[in-house]
Order: sequence, then structure tokens, then C-alpha cells
Amino acid sequence: SACIDLLKKKCHLDVQSNILVLWSWNWNFEFLLMRDLNIPPANITSCDIDPWKFALSEIKCHEVDIDKWLPFKDNSFDLIICLEVIEHLENQWSLIREVVRLKKQKGFALISSPNMENFFNRFYFFVTGKMGFFSNRDYRISGHINPLFSWNFYRMLEKYGLQLVYQTSNLYFIWLVPFYVKMKIGIKNINFSQINIFLLQ
Repeated sequence: SACIDLLKKKCHLDVQSNILVLWSWNWNFEFLLMRDLNIPPANITSCDIDPWKFALSEIKCHEVDIDKWLPFKDNSFDLIICLEVIEHLENQWSLIREVVRLKKQKGFALISSPNMENFFNRFYFFVTGKMGFFSNRDYRISGHINPLFSWNFYRMLEKYGLQLVYQTSNLYFIWLVPFYVKMKIGIKNINFSQINIFLLQ
């Protein structure tokens, strides 16, 4: 997992680290935290709007609506993980405020979201006036309602005092591999990745 590799390199987590996983739709990530980072299950807090879907018996999954106030104490977590969640939320700014409230001063947040500024999305919007990942089908099946653009995300970070430690990409379009040229992600650059991954502090 690109996310696990990034956490190993940048976050220096140990058995004392407390981790919050927001929206545990993929409980496999909690498993990777235990297996690859040696995080004890007692130090992992998971939450989901449908906790009955959670399949790891070692970890309790709390029923939480992430669009609302999160029922955890201030400055509680060394790492907050929010993978492929923010595009499902009505208020992305509220999530970032909660991340700032919940993480420790030197803690980290790992957030990922569909890359709205890749070559495919730019071309698709130019031709159709619509955005990839946010079709009616995506809405019905995946619940995607709110695209995250990097320029607006950077505004959130500036407003709430978060620092972008590292940004990378994942899941490249296979059919574009022969034409792929890796570029630095940013407002003025284009790449072919499907997912943006942000590490914040």
C-alpha cells in the first residue's frame, strides 16, 4: 500500500501511537496498521456510519456520522486517517476543522481523494461539462457528492493552520501508461493518477 509506505517513511509511528480511522469502509487498512506498523488494536479507533459492516473483531468500530461533530476528545490522536472519504461529505471544511481539533500538536493526518485535476478529468470536463468520479452512477453506487480540488484544499489547510508534509498519487490509468510522464502535482501541472494522497501536520 502506498499509504502504508508513506506512513513508514514520514510519521515514525510506534506501539504508543493512537490512531483514528474515519470511515472504516475498508477495514483492511486497520489490518495493515497492525500487521505492517505493529500498532496494537487497542490503539486504533475506527468509526463508520454503518459499524455493523466492520469485520475485525480486535477493534471496536464506533457509529459516527462524519458530516457532524466527532465524539472524541481534543488532541487525542497521533494520526488521523481519512481515505476516500472527503468526497462523500457535505462539508469538507468541517472535517478539516475536526482533524485539527482531534490530532495532537505534532500529529499527522492522511487524506486521500479522487484526483480532479488529472488529464482524464480535464479532458472529460472539456468535452461533456461533467466531472469524472461524480456521474449519476457514482452518486448512486459510491455516494460521491463533493469533488475536492487541490486549490480549495490548500485554502482549508491555510485557514486552519495545517502544513502539507507530502503529496503523492496512486492508481494510474492503465490505458495511459505508454504515454505517462510523471509530473509534480499542483494547480499548474497535469498527471494521469486517479487518486491524490495528502499527508498533513
